Amino acid sequence: MFFSKVFVALAAVVVVAASPMKRAPSCSYTLTPTAAVSGDLTAEFNYTLGLALVDKFPFGTLFSPGTTYNDNGDGTYSVGSAFSAEGFTDEEIAAIIIGLDGETLQGLTADWHVDTVSCA
Repeated sequence: MFFSKVFVALAAVVVVAASPMKRAPSCSYTLTPTAAVSGDLTAEFNYTLGLALVDKFPFGTLFSPGTTYNDNGDGTYSVGSAFSAEGFTDEEIAAIIIGLDGETLQGLTADWHVDTVSCA
């Protein structure tokens, strides 16, 4: 089961990287890892957010140019992303993403608590 989720998430990342993107809501997150992390976390955040959202868009393809992040120096990370999906409006996508607030998301090296999330 774990490997099937990893495959789905990796397939979503491949689609994300290879697909053109329409206008998408820009979202900002504050995330706290449940374990110590270090190094370049770009792939970690792409995987974590992609996995959290891929099941929420079962009838459309999920697009994203990737994530950006900053280490806040206090154990939290500020992460930025933009997602679009076929068959969903920007408002619907933003509402789904905002619904992640307070959840703990599965990552590759750590799980991540979503402290805050907002979309514009």
